[in-house]
Amino acid sequence: MPDPQTTHQPPGSPFAAGGLIAGRYRLDHRIAVGGMAEVWEAVDEVLGRSVAVKVLHPHLAADAGFVARFRSEAIAAARLHHPGIVAIYDTSHDAGSEAIVMELVRGPTLRARLDDRTFLAPYEVVQIGAEVADALAAAHRAGLVHRDVKPANILLSEDGRVMVTDFGIAKIRDDPDVTQTGTMLGTVKYLAPEQVRGERLDGRADIYALGVVLYEALCARPPFEGDTPAATALARLHQVPPRPRQLRATVPAALDDVIMRCLRLDRDARYATATDLRVALLEPDTGDDDRDLTVASPRDNTSTWSLPGVIAAAPVGAARGSDPGPGPSGVAGPEARPGAVLVDPPSHAAWMRPLLAALFVVGALVLAGVLIDHTEAGHHFFDWARRSTSSPTKTTAGAPPAAGVAGQPVTIASVQSFDPGGRGAPGENDS
Repeated sequence: MPDPQTTHQPPGSPFAAGGLIAGRYRLDHRIAVGGMAEVWEAVDEVLGRSVAVKVLHPHLAADAGFVARFRSEAIAAARLHHPGIVAIYDTSHDAGSEAIVMELVRGPTLRARLDDRTFLAPYEVVQIGAEVADALAAAHRAGLVHRDVKPANILLSEDGRVMVTDFGIAKIRDDPDVTQTGTMLGTVKYLAPEQVRGERLDGRADIYALGVVLYEALCARPPFEGDTPAATALARLHQVPPRPRQLRATVPAALDDVIMRCLRLDRDARYATATDLRVALLEPDTGDDDRDLTVASPRDNTSTWSLPGVIAAAPVGAARGSDPGPGPSGVAGPEARPGAVLVDPPSHAAWMRPLLAALFVVGALVLAGVLIDHTEAGHHFFDWARRSTSSPTKTTAGAPPAAGVAGQPVTIASVQSFDPGGRGAPGENDS
């Protein structure tokens, strides 16, 4: 279920700047708040390095189920060694508090990036998707299913890495689940259909969630939206979402196909592994549109409208915005964004095509004139045309001009009528 939004320090929280965790981690400032925990930047006074400390909310620390789930993150993620997964350094279970000490990642979350820019260029979506898929593949090989892949849990590090964090509700395959059977965990917008149904999960649930993330990053809206969280969750069991290219025409067809395969209701029809998804994303034609000029505008529930504009591409490592997730980087903020309608800007082709056609016709006539002027017949034609418009030969009774040899006019001596079919005296109708 979605994390409740917490915009202030929870009541009764004993954590404050300057506090000491596990006798060695000095809290500096809070950088994120989620439904289960808050994340602080701290200094390891033993090793003299900056770290991120994730502390379970005290009112949840008394719940054995939450504590077990919280500890599972440290146990599961600590066994993973991958540049795209936030490293776990230490845990603390003393003084009635539960904390995980992890690598501090400086940079925004993907949620913050989307809040700031609404949507991303196809090549950025491909880059982020491929790196997240690579990290998930490492987790799946270790038998770990993340189960909560969402923009708030994807970090865009200042050093250029794309990293996955928050394995707090992760599940190790073939081990007893720490949650009750049928419990639906994860943020509603990104749940796989089998999660909604409460079925046993494997890595293909993470592939579905990543497909939803990439869809939202391209289209400025998730594939399924409802009036309530339950309606949003159930929509994926009964509806087929519009293809990304229906919402944003400049999405490469190959990328459109990749995302729609991730979103298949039947998990057997999705990519079998995250590695297969990464390979598909890195095909040359998935992110080949680097001249994307689509624009986005808010969508009104009663009408659809848009404003022209251009969204400029930005480096992956720099953005501003807010983030609700409990990851080691970001600031609390809204998880959802209003829907958007993506349209192409007005095209110049409407007036450019007739202009180019006219220029082509004029050019063709000039070329034809030049070629004709270099022939003997052309010389006669242009000579006759000049005489016809400047000094035409006089004729009698409207007779047509006569042509002579070598362009010389013929002198007309006399004109006589000829009326073979006429009747009566000769000369009738001379006029």
